[in-house]
Amino acid sequence: MPKYSGLKVNRGEASTVTEQDLYWVWDETFAGDAGGAWTAFKSASDQDLFPSAATLVDIRANIVHATSTSAQYADLAERYEADCETEVGDVVMLGGHAEVTKCNKELCDQVFGVVSESPAFLMNASAGNNDTHPMIALKGRVMVKLVGTGKAGDRVVSAGNGEARVAEIDECTAFNTIGRLIKHKYNKETTLTECVIGVK
Repeated sequence: MPKYSGLKVNRGEASTVTEQDLYWVWDETFAGDAGGAWTAFKSASDQDLFPSAATLVDIRANIVHATSTSAQYADLAERYEADCETEVGDVVMLGGHAEVTKCNKELCDQVFGVVSESPAFLMNASAGNNDTHPMIALKGRVMVKLVGTGKAGDRVVSAGNGEARVAEIDECTAFNTIGRLIKHKYNKETTLTECVIGVK
């Protein structure tokens, strides 16, 4: 039984990445529930059939019918127009001169989401790019700009300037709570810290 079976589209001399040959291959080495996986990639050599050695490519379709799906990342996000520059981990709220802006006050009850780097599922993907329409995580695990220390399970609220902080329980409401801290944070500096958002 071969490890790889499929189709190759020969595109000529692979002088640049855009001219590499294209492959649609059943990869018997992929450890999925089906004992393999269909894999689309491009490569300059027949020897580079391993996904780690080749460049995986996107697959586009109208409707996909599937029994189950999985994702490498862990948050649900949507693109929104921002009225300012944003970075991964920024806490945002609806409003400003566009659709979203950095959350500019502590314990803000208009908090909306967090700028994501690699969402598991991205809605409204063609609305713009990361400069004009950042990917705003609305639910799931995401890295958040968190200032101060905290313990796993602590509730997270806005701290102003697009940052977040751990809150005391009597400070929290259903409107200002962004989510929960997943692991302990020991340093007081503002660092990207993994949180689960969309939960109270």
